[in-house]
Amino acid sequence: MGYTSILVPIDGSEASKVALEEAVEIAKRNGASIIILHVFPNRADLIEVYKISNLKSAFREEGEKLLEEACRYAAQKGISAVIRLTEGKPCEEIVKTAEAQNCDLIVMGSHGHNTLSKILLGSVTQRVLGNAPCPVMVVREKKK
Repeated sequence: MGYTSILVPIDGSEASKVALEEAVEIAKRNGASIIILHVFPNRADLIEVYKISNLKSAFREEGEKLLEEACRYAAQKGISAVIRLTEGKPCEEIVKTAEAQNCDLIVMGSHGHNTLSKILLGSVTQRVLGNAPCPVMVVREKKK
């Protein structure tokens, strides 16, 4: 089965970096393009220390940096990549993006960015597996 459009959600974790590497290799073998997605949380109101607008701005800036770095990596490997930055619940935004962009594969890491996000959100990967409009490849973080 050949792939033409691969979605890779990233969160800055080692697992998402490994997923990006795998997606780039699959894209190379299939002549596919990739869409690199970062979803920043809309639950900024959980943290009362900062003004919500400042916190959202910080999340957006961090996401933009992650996406730029990922896009540079793909370009260095000769792969065309489009970046998307959205706000919301990661599972929902990943599934919506895959549907809207007619992706035929999602490649993602096996766990989230940090312990707090795992507790609050549960397993994003598990939710995507249950709702994705296309096959999902789950990539594990490399052992050190």
